[in-house]
Amino acid sequence: RMPVGSDGRSTYAQLAMPVSKFLPATSLKFLGSIQEDSAVTESVLRQRAYVDLYPSSRASLDIGRIAKKMADEQSSRVVRGNLQFFFKAIVEHS
Repeated sequence: RMPVGSDGRSTYAQLAMPVSKFLPATSLKFLGSIQEDSAVTESVLRQRAYVDLYPSSRASLDIGRIAKKMADEQSSRVVRGNLQFFFKAIVEHS
């Protein structure tokens, strides 16, 4: 079994490399990963957001930590482009 978070870091590394190559003005920062959680599967079957159905689940808490990091990052920067506006809207809606 992989250590917690190693899948997320691996996925990040696989995504960050082509982003830096094909979108040189864009950089990605690893803010965390979402642990495997049966609450996610259950919420998909029930067609509801897992953060609503299971707010205390591992995955929900991980999403909360990532959203907080995003909000902290955004509050310290000037919003410049469409992608930043998109993520800013997600964080503000949470």
